Formats: sequence, C-alpha cells, structure tokens
Amino acid sequence: MGDIPGSNQANCLNPLTYPKSAEPFDDHLFRQPTAEYRGSPFWSWNNKLDQEKLLRQLDVFQRMGMGGVHIHSRIGLDSEYLGPKFMECLRASVEKAKEKNMLTCLYDEDRWPSGYAGGIVLKDHPEHRGLHYLLTPWKYGEAPEGTVGTGRKTSTSPVRSECGDYIASYDITLTEHGHLASYKRLRPTETGKNVWHLYVEPNPPSEFYNNDTYVDVLNKEAIQYFIKTTHEAFQREVGGDFGRTVPSIFTDEPQFQAKLGLKRTLDKLTYLGHGHGISPHSSKGRLDMILSIVFQS
Repeated sequence: MGDIPGSNQANCLNPLTYPKSAEPFDDHLFRQPTAEYRGSPFWSWNNKLDQEKLLRQLDVFQRMGMGGVHIHSRIGLDSEYLGPKFMECLRASVEKAKEKNMLTCLYDEDRWPSGYAGGIVLKDHPEHRGLHYLLTPWKYGEAPEGTVGTGRKTSTSPVRSECGDYIASYDITLTEHGHLASYKRLRPTETGKNVWHLYVEPNPPSEFYNNDTYVDVLNKEAIQYFIKTTHEAFQREVGGDFGRTVPSIFTDEPQFQAKLGLKRTLDKLTYLGHGHGISPHSSKGRLDMILSIVFQS
C-alpha cells in the first residue's frame, strides 16, 4: 500500500475529531486517505514483549493499509503489565508510528473489563474489592457440607464464602414455576415458613483477575486510583503525543455483574441521593438504588 499520507500533525486538533470533514470534498484524500480515515485494529500484546518484533509488526500494519493500531494487553502477556519493559515497548511503538504517520491508540486495562489495572488497584487498596449479595436458605455455619467456597469462581457465577456481613432475613414464597409469589422482611425475633437470609460478601478471587477480584466500579476512590495507575502513567510516558500520534485511550466494559453487587457504595449513594440506605424489601428502595447508579454514571 505504500506510505500513509501525512496528517499535518502540527495543527492542534486531535485527528479523531476529523477536522478535514469540515473542508470541501478532496478527491485525492478520498483515494489516499490519511491515518484517521483508515482501519486501526486491536494489536494484541499476548506474549513476551520483543521490541524489534513489535516494530516489524507496525511495518506490516502499514503495508496492509492500516492507519494505526490499538495496543491491547491480552491473555498470554509474559511481560509485567505497565512494567518497565511494557512501557519501553510502548514508547518505541509510538515513536515508530509517528515516523510512519500512523496513530497509536491505547487501551487502559490488562485484558478486560477496565477498572482494576491488572490487579494493581486491589494490591495497593484491597478495600476497593467488589462485593455481591448472597441470598441463601442457610445461615452462615448451617450450609450443607461441601457448599462453602465451591462453584466456578467467575464474576458471574454464585459462590458462597461465608466471609461477609449479615443484612436481613425474609420469609419468601415461590410459585410452582419458581417465580416470586410473596415475601416479607422478618424482624430479628420473627420466624417464617420459608426463610432466606441476605448477606453481602466480597467477590471471590479469580485467575482471570490475576488471582484477585474486580473492583467496586461505583467507588470513586477506586476509579481515581485506577486512572492514576493507568491513564496518568501513560501520560508520563507518551503524554507529549496525546491528541496527535496518541489520539485516544480506549476503555472497555466497566462491569456490572450478573450478581447483585456493589453494596457498600450503592448504600452510601442511595443514602446521599434519597435520604435512606438500600431498602431491598420495597419497590421504592429498588428504584432509588437504580436512580443512584444512573446519576453516579
């Protein structure tokens, strides 16, 4: 495909704001588009990083007609995420892309979802660990043998750790099809026919999260620390090219889990916004909880 035409990086406009779109149609630009109008695929960094090999791959991307890349840490990365070798290869890749009039878009996580910085956030601040609700017919200490600590330890599967805090108990009636027919929150001295107990537990460690867990994404301090460890680290390394050769940082699926989670932050947000904490026994409480998420977002 040959060299990519220059994008006049001397001007101050980020190329991904497409400043040329405000100009009259240019047939030459249409036939020989500059980098921002070309493809920019994920560039998987998924083995032991070799700077020479990476720079050769940029040559290949250019010959394929690509306008740039999105550097993406993937499963298999055998160099420390955000470590010295990683940053050395990042700087070299940005410089090589600049020479070729290509773009180097960044990605802000080790695999996905964005928010935990490959485990750095929780290593330094374990209090930001994600939480979830456990609704169970068995109180702590009364579960059948073999059910504590079992299950697929993913972000969406149920796991009982018995490491959490008790919230409340409910008398719950289900239909013959397993749907909710009625429920009542029990006072401490009350009993019921079909009693279920609500706990809040820390999410279990997972290999996917480098043997830790995901973070509480509604916790402002957690996300501020995530930004400090990733976005601000990228700024220190290649910030001089932000808005030009490095036009963007991609973020991927900050995660709301299939579990009913994030209790500690949600309880605080619901109280600040509506004058009470989470009230799972009322429809108004559930609505206020949802509104708290929306307005926090």
